[in-house]
Amino acid sequence: MKTEVNPQDTNRADAFKLWMSSPMPMVTLTKTFDVSNLIKVSRKAGVKFNALLCWCIGKAATQTEEFYILPENGKLFQYDCIAVNVIVSNREGGINSCDIPFTDDLKAFLHEYDTLTEKVAADDMNPDLSQNAFLKNLNSSASSKPIINIYGNEDDNRLVRIAGTALHKAENDTNTTDNCYDETAFQYYNTALNTSTTFEVLHYAAGTTTAVLGIFCPYYFAASALNFTAAASWTDTRRFIQYDVHNEWDSMIGAVHTDRIEKWHKILWVKWCDVSYVTVYEDSDGFIPNNSSKMTGSNVTNIEVKGVNHLEMNSHPDMRARLRQILNTTTYGTDFNYNY
Repeated sequence: MKTEVNPQDTNRADAFKLWMSSPMPMVTLTKTFDVSNLIKVSRKAGVKFNALLCWCIGKAATQTEEFYILPENGKLFQYDCIAVNVIVSNREGGINSCDIPFTDDLKAFLHEYDTLTEKVAADDMNPDLSQNAFLKNLNSSASSKPIINIYGNEDDNRLVRIAGTALHKAENDTNTTDNCYDETAFQYYNTALNTSTTFEVLHYAAGTTTAVLGIFCPYYFAASALNFTAAASWTDTRRFIQYDVHNEWDSMIGAVHTDRIEKWHKILWVKWCDVSYVTVYEDSDGFIPNNSSKMTGSNVTNIEVKGVNHLEMNSHPDMRARLRQILNTTTYGTDFNYNY
């Protein structure tokens, strides 16, 4: 149940007035928690860890009054209860959204968690996001205010670079200096690639040499076969490191599409078409494809920062330099310059 309330009668009045007409009135905060004890409880009780974590999140959320007050269609509503939203994989390989109503009764909550997630997964109930209150409000919030959208476009070998940054995530979040930790991982990657290439070449050379020697002594043919087999294995390793692992990652994050290529031929009055399909790997920040990062609209300025991955948005020197340019100069107008 929900009841419409007057924003002025709540502690959300200022926020409602300031952000209700904003095209994207939201902020994302992240924090790292130690869940070791929760894992132990989950294993000991034989309860799904995610279900137990969701109950803890819901329990904490009920202590915050503001979570019960939400905007919808330009109005403010007070809800009687809250729910914890989880993502469920369905039988088609996609994902569905599922809301679990919160209750202080842990046993009842766990029962609802199992029942609802199983139903959503089995029924392939893709939610009608067009009816989502937040998205409806977001899409209907026409604004002529200028918007700057900044996104990163990482260099090649994005998986290696973003992994290197992830290994130093703590330093990235707390360091006030401009560091690029992806280069460290890239150096290790190059070492692995060069090593596999060297062994590939050496084994092919040894296989060729022993094959020639086999003309004079047949026993060398066995050594040649072993070397060529080893060389082929090193070739597979090198190709995996150099191409396959990156292509697989790009496919996983959706930074890929297939182009259809038609080539027409004609001899006399006979015409035919050869059709082929080419896989094209797209630019990304190592986690989100650039075509998903860009915004549309006449009031939107999309700024691409090359060489920056998803985890370097707060620490890469080029990103900080661009932010300084936006805030300290009039390159992108006076709306973002805090001197005006």
